[in-house]
Amino acid sequence: MGYVEPAQPAERGPVPPPGRTTADTDTDLLAGSDPAAAAPAGADPDVPPPGAGEPVARSERSPKDMAISLLVLLVPIALVFGFYRIFLGADEPVVIDPAPAVAQARSAGAFEVIDPTGVDDGWRPVTANFNGADGSATLRVGYVSPRARGCSSCRATCRRRRCCPRS
Repeated sequence: MGYVEPAQPAERGPVPPPGRTTADTDTDLLAGSDPAAAAPAGADPDVPPPGAGEPVARSERSPKDMAISLLVLLVPIALVFGFYRIFLGADEPVVIDPAPAVAQARSAGAFEVIDPTGVDDGWRPVTANFNGADGSATLRVGYVSPRARGCSSCRATCRRRRCCPRS
């Protein structure tokens, strides 16, 4: 195994390679080059390596490049979102079957459950909930009208304002 130099105290800086000064080492470190690789073995330490002192070329990005990059990212997202809305029916409400909640309310016997009659086929049930806790019973069924507006039917054994608040 090779020789390992002990750690330097905080007040001492790095030791430069043989034939170089501390100022040269600091300049090489700031430029991002390795001091050991900057001076090949047997090279004259007074002669700078090729390419030293030349300004580093910066990448120039224009607003046009940024706009193209954003389009490359946003176009696929817009296509997926459009496909979801148009072909998978994202705007359509999820229709449920209210029969289990209505059957549960009937079996509780807390009140008479009346099925809606004379309702157009465009009315779609979207929520149904029966809660028979705390000595009261509440049946709520929510519908969406053909004009895409909501309507709620609420039947309860407790006071209407407490069990079926207006929303």
